[in-house]
Amino acid sequence: ILTSGSRMPHMVWPAMSPDLTAIEHVWDQLKQRLGACTSPPHNLAELSVALVEEWNSLPQNNIIRLIRSMRHHCKAVIACMRHCIALTSYHFC
Repeated sequence: ILTSGSRMPHMVWPAMSPDLTAIEHVWDQLKQRLGACTSPPHNLAELSVALVEEWNSLPQNNIIRLIRSMRHHCKAVIACMRHCIALTSYHFC
């Protein structure tokens, strides 16, 4: 868990692809967890409470794994882009 004094390295240019943004995977996990609730929230206040509860219960090892995988994902996209540029002026990757 990061505290207010924690410093996390970050990319100067954030990803333009949702697949390269770790938080998008976390949002997906939250959506799945909320969808699995036996009594779904009925209003904004209940939704807010449910989101905070689910956020706090997310396994930290999943989040750490997502963060650690970002370098690999970025390298794969860069490699694909180089390959596409070398083959054609169209980008299919």
